[in-house]
Amino acid sequence: MSAAARTTLDVLGERAERDGGRGVALEELAASGAPHDRRLTWREWYEASRSVAAALVAAGTRSGEGVAILAGNRLLW
Repeated sequence: MSAAARTTLDVLGERAERDGGRGVALEELAASGAPHDRRLTWREWYEASRSVAAALVAAGTRSGEGVAILAGNRLLW
């Protein structure tokens, strides 16, 4: 795959393959009464991202179409 054809999900998948369950890839700190901090490993973040991608495809998004998600920076997204 050429560098130009790589997607964000490709890069994330490479990192998940390399680092898997080691280390913290994404962390959301508890605030404003949240029960606890949440952390995802590279593999967990990759799997969650693939689930979102699959949902977009199921909703009719086609290869090459742009998608924007207007949301706060949280693990929920």
